[in-house]
Amino acid sequence: MTALLRVISLVVISVVVIIIPPCGA
Repeated sequence: MTALLRVISLVVISVVVIIIPPCGA
């Protein structure tokens, strides 16, 4: 379960990093 949560958090962080800069700019 911990590994799954870690993978999900990594995916969420990567998506946020990809999506937020264009919106912020």
